[in-house]
Amino acid sequence: MSLKALVDFSVHLESFRNIDLVNQGVYRFKTNLYYEVKDKKYYAQPYFITECYKNGPALNSNVNKSGDGKMTYAHINDETASYYSRSFLIRFCEEEIELNEICHFQAEIEAHNFTSTTFHFVVELVHSTYSNIGNKTDKSGEPGNVQVEQKSLEVFRAKVSLSKSAVHEYVPVVFDNMNFSILNTTFHFMVLDFRFRVDDSHLLVGTKDGDNDKIEILLDNRTNGNGGNKGRNFDDLDKLATKTFPEYLKKHFKAITYERLSDTFIALLKNNYETLFNCYNELSNKCLMESHKKKFNSLLQPPMKLIVPDVWKSGDVEEDHRGKEKDLDFLANAVLSEINFISGELLYLWFKFMELIKITPRFVLEVLKFDYTKKMRERWSDNILRQIIRASDYTIPSSAKLGEKHLQLALKKRKNIGTESFEPIYVEDVNMKPTPDNQPILFENIHIKETKENITDTTEIENSFFDSDNSSYKGIHLIILVHGFQGSSYDMKLIRNNLSMLHPEALILCSSSNEENTEADIAEMGLKLANEIQTFINETCPSNFIGRMSFIGYSLGGIIIRACLPHLEQYADKMFTYFSLSSAHLGFLYNSSKIIEAGMWILKKWKKSQSLTQLSLADTSNPEDSFLYKLSQAPGLNWFKNVGFVSSWQDQYGPFESVRVEPSKEALSDSSKGLLYQRMAKNILGNLSTNNLYRIDVNFNIQESNLDSMIGRAAHIKFLESQPLIRMLFYRYENFFS
Repeated sequence: MSLKALVDFSVHLESFRNIDLVNQGVYRFKTNLYYEVKDKKYYAQPYFITECYKNGPALNSNVNKSGDGKMTYAHINDETASYYSRSFLIRFCEEEIELNEICHFQAEIEAHNFTSTTFHFVVELVHSTYSNIGNKTDKSGEPGNVQVEQKSLEVFRAKVSLSKSAVHEYVPVVFDNMNFSILNTTFHFMVLDFRFRVDDSHLLVGTKDGDNDKIEILLDNRTNGNGGNKGRNFDDLDKLATKTFPEYLKKHFKAITYERLSDTFIALLKNNYETLFNCYNELSNKCLMESHKKKFNSLLQPPMKLIVPDVWKSGDVEEDHRGKEKDLDFLANAVLSEINFISGELLYLWFKFMELIKITPRFVLEVLKFDYTKKMRERWSDNILRQIIRASDYTIPSSAKLGEKHLQLALKKRKNIGTESFEPIYVEDVNMKPTPDNQPILFENIHIKETKENITDTTEIENSFFDSDNSSYKGIHLIILVHGFQGSSYDMKLIRNNLSMLHPEALILCSSSNEENTEADIAEMGLKLANEIQTFINETCPSNFIGRMSFIGYSLGGIIIRACLPHLEQYADKMFTYFSLSSAHLGFLYNSSKIIEAGMWILKKWKKSQSLTQLSLADTSNPEDSFLYKLSQAPGLNWFKNVGFVSSWQDQYGPFESVRVEPSKEALSDSSKGLLYQRMAKNILGNLSTNNLYRIDVNFNIQESNLDSMIGRAAHIKFLESQPLIRMLFYRYENFFS
């Protein structure tokens, strides 16, 4: 005997966006929900699929119960407790497919302390191989060819933490391995009812069968294999529950009173109704337009406030008998009656809420996405330690041994990862949850140039950071990504994919013009990049459509960008954000690693690397005639509204102060080259028009013991490979790339 909480889950697959799928072809999604107890999985049962409305109320999707792999429609497979979306054909990169399907799942869990149960939300990206796809389609627009093979390419996993109240969240289902893509999803769930069960024969239980899960007890297991009834039906169960519920109460409650039972069960359902009622009205006000109200008037009648008949107080039992054991049957029936009444009203409101989503799916998604982004920004920001530095000159050196201090602070900060208290995200991507092992710690120095005319306080800085006014920029935001020494455009793939995921409206160019020879003259590489950008604009969109232009350069790429800028002067008023990742802007005059210094000497002598010679300021006899010194005097960075230098003290390939464009202690004490070094920094920073300069030091938790970590290259590579770092930067500096 047990009392179960009935939880209804609604999964809305709004749209799918192909960012970087490997193959063209036909795709679909397979979705499961389950919780685990010891070695068994208890599956939520998918039971109903519906489509969002287009031009008017539409028929439900074709729900195919057979689970036939050749079907292209959405269907439910009872054998695996899975929901399969409809199939769709992907031909192009950046292609977006509107799905707008909703599947309902139900699960029953122990009512006692049910919020401790964690569900697993699993979505598989399934690739279907068809013969001779071509352009052949059937009348419905679906691929009409015969399917040959289905293969699961990627798996998304999220943990679902239950709540006593209704939950409505945006869930970005991100496949970020070899097939970078995003399924925009909203996820809704709540407790709809409490049901008394004599046994668990109605649950779907999965056990391990080799590498696969096997459902061994199905929802319809009350019937034998031939469909014959075993002698128990739902009416019998309801009658049995009425008889045995008092026994359950005596076993699990020391003091059995109406108030106690009401507080435990009835109050929760009432609260769920009220919160869902309020959420419905709030989303209606935010999402419904007048056109929606006219077209769907019959479906948008406002819900009613909940009025519950008081069965207990209206009973015919005398007052002095209330709560006594001989009246336990009456009390149990009264509680069950109220639960049944409220759950019926709650179910009606729940599906009315789903109608609202079906009428305006994109608007509801955007409202929930806004809340999600805010929560994620809060989480990422917790691992960013900020210091505001006010000065009249950006070239004032940072405090001594800054990198060592950051290292000690990072070690202390990592001990507290996982103990923070945030506004909850109930459906959380397991790969997005920070751990001490994978979480970078960022040290953000915001340098504020202050004059007598420009005095700001911390609050103004914070507000301007998150509410940057981009209204003066009209048109497309073009973002150019530039790889580093001996690199290729493929190196920027992870940055490009995450940027595209968070800013789908942006136009992104991964530069490839210098892939063949990054050991050439940096000035020539800058000219090649400028020509590549101009060609890209000419071929992609008219130049007057470009509203903003931003750059992200990795390592040598950050220098190549600066060499490119004088050739793009016609776009000076469109320059928006410049970010360099471990780019040695002041060269390698002061290299902290003898190993790196020796390696560079070999490359310069044996490989005749002109770019490394230029970065060492050894390309001319007089350093003031060197390419890098002259580049420090060239225009370009002064055009940008946002400028950020991202460094890592652990990175021996990018000298710390050179990457941050600030004088080092060696430069300040060096009477020969030190003055040149300081002048270069002043040349670069002196003409910046932005009032806020961002210097960001990244501390990685590098645990590997290999050659890369020994020579200080591991941190340099992580700028390209660390998914948490890339997402932190783009969530934190969202407005810099919007």
